Amino acid sequence: MTTTTTDLRDLLTRALPVFHHRGTSLNIDGLASNLGMSRGGVYKWFKANRISPKGVRKILDLAANPENRRLLAETGTHPPAKEDFTPFLV
Repeated sequence: MTTTTTDLRDLLTRALPVFHHRGTSLNIDGLASNLGMSRGGVYKWFKANRISPKGVRKILDLAANPENRRLLAETGTHPPAKEDFTPFLV
């Protein structure tokens, strides 16, 4: 993916089309469930605009899902790289 953004939510929305809800908004319930965390935990990431290294690994695993990769490929986008999350690390 390797894009510059200052918003973690925006990065996750672009990185995880498999979790889009009603077009391009992020399905927080689905994302939280697949991450094994609460909706509140996801919203804490967004409010702080920060994510832990463990959270990054979980997101990268979800982004590597074959269906997510297919959806990204349809738009000519690659899955995110670990480096994309550097500005947001706790």
